[in-house]
Amino acid sequence: MVNADKTDCPVLKKDGRESKQMSKMWVFFSPEKNIALYQYRPRRKGQIAKEMLEGFSGYLQTDGYSGYNAVEDVTHVGCRAHVRRKWIDYFVDKKPVDGSKSQKAFEYVEKMFALDLQ
Repeated sequence: MVNADKTDCPVLKKDGRESKQMSKMWVFFSPEKNIALYQYRPRRKGQIAKEMLEGFSGYLQTDGYSGYNAVEDVTHVGCRAHVRRKWIDYFVDKKPVDGSKSQKAFEYVEKMFALDLQ
């Protein structure tokens, strides 16, 4: 299994880029091998994930960014932390209606998240 994510990072005048521009720091982590690889790139492209994971097959856990579809021979799995964040964002100003399907789903998400913390 490999967990993959990317995050914005500011650039301090590299390769002609302005200091206001954001680049990406890609992170690939394998729990089985207990190793993390970091890859700096100025942009977000699926080709980067494809290059970094060339030769890998197995489960690829991501936030659902479509660029990861460029990686072949993997089984894509979602990230519960990203799912939970969407639920939390949605319910910031409102609560699920008691007894509703959305309330039930939210409770399941919270239970799954709690299990990961044990």
